[in-house]
Amino acid sequence: MKKTNLLNLAIQIIGIVLFVYSLNSVKELLLYISLPITSSDNIEKTSLVVPLLLTITLQWLIALLFAFKPHLISNILIKNKEHQTEKVSLLLDSKELLKSALVIIGTTVILLSLPGLILATVKYINLVQTSDPNKSFDLTNIATNGLKILLASALVYFSNQITHYLGSK
Repeated sequence: MKKTNLLNLAIQIIGIVLFVYSLNSVKELLLYISLPITSSDNIEKTSLVVPLLLTITLQWLIALLFAFKPHLISNILIKNKEHQTEKVSLLLDSKELLKSALVIIGTTVILLSLPGLILATVKYINLVQTSDPNKSFDLTNIATNGLKILLASALVYFSNQITHYLGSK
């Protein structure tokens, strides 16, 4: 394996992590969108939602660039042509490393999101039982934690297919 291949693999992994991490920003966006709108708060709400939406879009564009075009980034980072052809000896090939990274990332996200999902669900049930009108925030927490767990489970379950797809690019 060449050094550039190893760097491309690391860049792809960073892109996947960035996408999963950006789901926290989606939770904040859903929070601001779910707030009740009054005429005086509309300008303030818009001033918060627009930059947040632009930030999420930028995070996703960078994540897509890193995940699907890592060679563009590695060409910028490695100027010395000797490093592009220099071999690195590893126990695993790049596809096995990527598959292992996907499983590790997915498992980590599941383990970090599961407590939040459980707590948000219990809190939401309590708010529904007391007829609290401010329960939409907790429903948003349930949805985003559930989405993180679902995507992380897909990373683990479909790690072979994702590795094959990203490896063929």
